[in-house]
Amino acid sequence: RRIELYRTGAPMVLGEILDISEGGTRVRQVGRAVGFSLHSGERLPKVFFSMRDGTQISCPATVRHFISGQDGIGLEFTDIDPAARRAIAKYVFDRDREIARAQGIELGGHSSRKSSVWSQFKRWISS
Repeated sequence: RRIELYRTGAPMVLGEILDISEGGTRVRQVGRAVGFSLHSGERLPKVFFSMRDGTQISCPATVRHFISGQDGIGLEFTDIDPAARRAIAKYVFDRDREIARAQGIELGGHSSRKSSVWSQFKRWISS
């Protein structure tokens, strides 16, 4: 998945999402923009990407990790719309479920703990 990183007064930079959670993402910069350098704590006014289901996410982000020349820009989503956060959480849950199934592990099985966690998640997603 591609992600666009926007900085005030600078050209947009493309990245590739390496990992994502409802709170943030780890990104690999695609290409090297001349003079592109971030600093921990720097606020990006906008990051933009599309989820697998077509949901478009646009929100500010704060840089939590950046080492020039290395893969892995750590971004924390800030001021994200609750519906967008739920869309990301649903994607992560569905992806984890696919991985678990591929490994022969069933999530949300018959145990009361699993069922309770699953029902809590479904209530949270639908709110």
